[in-house]
Amino acid sequence: MKILIIEDERPLAEQLCGLLGDAGYAAFVAENETEAERVLSDYGDEISIAIVDMKFPAKQRELSMDESGLRIVTLLTTEHPEIVSIIYTGHDEYRNAMKCMAAGASYYLEKDPNSTLLLEIVKRAHATFEDGRRIAQSVDDISEWIQILDSRLIGTQEAMQRVRDELSETNKRLLQIHKRRELR
Repeated sequence: MKILIIEDERPLAEQLCGLLGDAGYAAFVAENETEAERVLSDYGDEISIAIVDMKFPAKQRELSMDESGLRIVTLLTTEHPEIVSIIYTGHDEYRNAMKCMAAGASYYLEKDPNSTLLLEIVKRAHATFEDGRRIAQSVDDISEWIQILDSRLIGTQEAMQRVRDELSETNKRLLQIHKRRELR
């Protein structure tokens, strides 16, 4: 499992890498939004968790630092919904926490580089990521099974058509649930 750390304070980023490395996790570090986007573009399929600083230099000068972490969480939610995001900030503000959670962050945590709490949250986030992978695979397996079952039905009678319709509706509902879960 690989973790993306988005943190503009290099010493803190190095401390986090050490803490996570000691716990058996590999990490990428991005110091700004542009680097984060590059890492996600190149390695997004390998990353399961992103630890995001709330405030770091924004890519566009007209945006405030307050919006940078929120923009990354929004990017993760829309383009990499399988990645679990943790806001890790020195700005423990209720309003920012609500914005980040609404944008799709799974956790909002105050900075403490030696925190055992961060490691506990990373373990939980990893479990959430793995659960999501298992659910996605199960949905794919069930959907495939429904299609195979439907292809093996023989007959055109009304009762057989009702079975086909029910299988089709079940498959649609299953895929809708899966899609909603991906959008979270």
